[in-house]
Amino acid sequence: MLSVTLKPIHSDDNFDITLSQDNASGNNLFIFQCSDTHHEVRVDATGHGAGCLNLHGKTIPFYTVKQGNELSVWVEGRIYKFDIVDQTAQRGSAVAQQHSGNEIKAAMPGTILQINAKPGDTIEADQSIIIMESMKMEMSLTSPRKGVIASITCEPGDMVSMGDILATLTPQDD
Repeated sequence: MLSVTLKPIHSDDNFDITLSQDNASGNNLFIFQCSDTHHEVRVDATGHGAGCLNLHGKTIPFYTVKQGNELSVWVEGRIYKFDIVDQTAQRGSAVAQQHSGNEIKAAMPGTILQINAKPGDTIEADQSIIIMESMKMEMSLTSPRKGVIASITCEPGDMVSMGDILATLTPQDD
């Protein structure tokens, strides 16, 4: 059984979203639950956090990026950010295994606009490290934890692909 409970970040709405799947069934059907609403959703992953959702006969492309306990989901031109508040049985979960907590990766294809740190800089958790643009939207890529920037592998103007490692950090204890 795979189950993930998400809570929206920076939202006045206070609700949990739960995705669950019985891996024993051997298919890619999930139950999407939000408040009292339940939907059966087919998820076809294409790799690196990308795929398509099939909901009520409509196919919807999506991209996901996980950094620490934060999950960013791009669906139909909008980015939704969630805290992962509960996660069980991650066996085979692309979302759960996608990112190391010491890497900052491109959330989707786009262009690097600004870099706010350099190797050797000490950074705080959730500090904006890189600003990128994708689909005419600016997105701040933040540090998953306190640490020291080990490397920056991009510069302003670079075109990047979803999942590209843009920076790495060395964790730092308090």
